[in-house]
Amino acid sequence: MLIYSRTLMNSLAHNQFIHLYGQRGARLDRDQSVYSSTVKSRSLLVKNFSPLLFWAPETHLQALENIWVDRLVHVDSWTQFNKKLIAEWKEIIIIVLLLYFRIHVCMCLQNIIGHCFPQRKCGIFVHFEC
Repeated sequence: MLIYSRTLMNSLAHNQFIHLYGQRGARLDRDQSVYSSTVKSRSLLVKNFSPLLFWAPETHLQALENIWVDRLVHVDSWTQFNKKLIAEWKEIIIIVLLLYFRIHVCMCLQNIIGHCFPQRKCGIFVHFEC
């Protein structure tokens, strides 16, 4: 019992030290920095490829900057961010698989129609609009 209370008090004191408890510039929220805010510039790679990737890198970087404040990451915000990324990846994978199967089916139909009707291949392919 003594060990549990000691570790709890140690954790409490450590959190108070990190968040400047009782000081004038204490941290009041997870995404608030204790130090002065600095302007964060993006790398040339992110600036150039963000428009091509529909600004997804920019939004992910902003979310990571809100999670990682003063070199600290809270477990709750990190798990929420990971759950959001996993859900986003599941949606993207479903869309990509549907597009892949549609292209695959159209190519198979084109091969089947080409073997059955070699003289009418172009007209039938345009009719299917694959």
